[in-house]
Amino acid sequence: QVLRPRLGYGSDLGGRRTPWIIGGMVVLGAGAVGAALATAMMPAQLWLGIACAVIAFLAIGIGVGACGTNMLVLLSTSVPKERLAAAATVTWVMMIIGFIITTVVAGKMLEPFSLGRLVEVTTSVAAAAFLLTCLAVFAWPIKPTVFLLGLANGGYAVAAIGSMMGLVGRGRESREGTRMGLWGAAQALAFGIGGIAATGAVDLARALTGSLPAAYGAVFVAEAALFIVATAFAVRLSREDTQSSMEIDVQGTTAAYVVEAGRG
Repeated sequence: QVLRPRLGYGSDLGGRRTPWIIGGMVVLGAGAVGAALATAMMPAQLWLGIACAVIAFLAIGIGVGACGTNMLVLLSTSVPKERLAAAATVTWVMMIIGFIITTVVAGKMLEPFSLGRLVEVTTSVAAAAFLLTCLAVFAWPIKPTVFLLGLANGGYAVAAIGSMMGLVGRGRESREGTRMGLWGAAQALAFGIGGIAATGAVDLARALTGSLPAAYGAVFVAEAALFIVATAFAVRLSREDTQSSMEIDVQGTTAAYVVEAGRG
């Protein structure tokens, strides 16, 4: 995940996102198959299987970073600004639907379970994902449709992705991939650090209070407070962006008036 800025910058240099999306999916699929092979190897050769699994999951991380980062950049640069929220919603919903369908279908295909069957099913799923990726990128553009998400987590994710895609286009041109990569790396690091910190905080609160419910309650309250702080930053950023846009519009109108007055 920390390689996302470099992967985004690489696509900025070439100016093309599709090869990075397809290439990332190839690496991701190869990593998934490698992880299945490593799992099948572990009963006979444990340490060799673990070593192969480390390499495989490293490939999975690189593939997700290359494909996911550039897919979001492609969305942010191809969809009109007023429809970014709808595009983010479609992206999130399709990801959830993909998880559900893949889980159900792969689960059925794994019956009866064996390590050899695990490798076969993983290879099939990876190949299907690659074909769908190729179909999606070459069938671009799509027309986003808005779906109503009832869950708060879904709403938050959609808002975050939409804001991120909106911010990608700000600043110097041909750096959208780099900015998207930095956002993805920051999110991944924050997610990991937050998970470790929250676990430690629960243990500490439990030791101090002697109550597990009270410990979880304290951690949830702290998380809610952090969300409020993050919301305040987001509101401030939105206001600054709106003010900046209004100033640009005023300057453009003034310049046009001066030009017309000079002609007159």
